[in-house]
Amino acid sequence: MRNPFRLPSPKELGWTQHNSLRLEFFSPYQEGRSWEEWHTHCKQHYPVRYWVTKTLPRWWYRKIGVRFETCTAWLLDHLLPSRRHHILDLRGIDQISEYKHGYLDPSTVLWLVGWYCLVQWWESRESTLTVEYFSGPEMASMLKVHLEAKDLYEYWTVTRIERSKEGDARAAAFHAIKPTPENRSHYEAARAHWLSYFQESEKIEDEMWSRLAALRPHMW
Repeated sequence: MRNPFRLPSPKELGWTQHNSLRLEFFSPYQEGRSWEEWHTHCKQHYPVRYWVTKTLPRWWYRKIGVRFETCTAWLLDHLLPSRRHHILDLRGIDQISEYKHGYLDPSTVLWLVGWYCLVQWWESRESTLTVEYFSGPEMASMLKVHLEAKDLYEYWTVTRIERSKEGDARAAAFHAIKPTPENRSHYEAARAHWLSYFQESEKIEDEMWSRLAALRPHMW
C-alpha cells in the first residue's frame, strides 16, 4: 500500500533523473535545483504531508528524541560492561571538545591519550623546573627536551584553543553572509579566508603530533 504521506522525490517532480540535488549551503552559486528548493516546494504544495513527514519528526527529535538518546546512552555506557568506554577516562583532555562519555573511535583515543600523557608529565615534573636547572653543556640535550615539551604543552593548552576561537569567528563571519549574486565575490572571499585558516590549523596539528611522537622516548 502506498504511503499517503509520502512526498514526491526530485525525480518524480521531473527535476532530475537520479534523485540527487545539490545543497545551496555548500554550493550556492552552482546552477540547478537544490534540496532547499525541494523542501520549499513540498512545504508549499504538500503542507500536510510535509508537516507529518518532516516538521513533526524534526520537532519531536529536537525536543524529546535527543534527550532520550542522551539519557539512554549515559545509562548503557555506565551499566553495561561492554560499553564502559569511560574506564579509560578521556573527558576534559581536549578543552575544545564537549565529550562526556561514550564511544570514541581508535584514532581519537590514540590522539587524546598522547596529549594526556604530555600534559600529565609536564604538570607533574617539567613545569617545576627552570632553565637554570639545565645549566652546563652536559644538560644541553635535556634542556632541548624541556623546551620542546613546554612548546607542545602551550600549544595544546593555549594556542590550539585560541586558534579554534579564531576559526569559529571566521566561520561565523562567512556563514553570516547571504550568498546572493550581488555579493558573490565577498562570500567567496570570506569562505576562502575561513577555509585557508582551517587548513592551516590542520597542518599545524599534524606537525605538533609528529613532534609529540618524537618526544615520547624522553617522557619518563
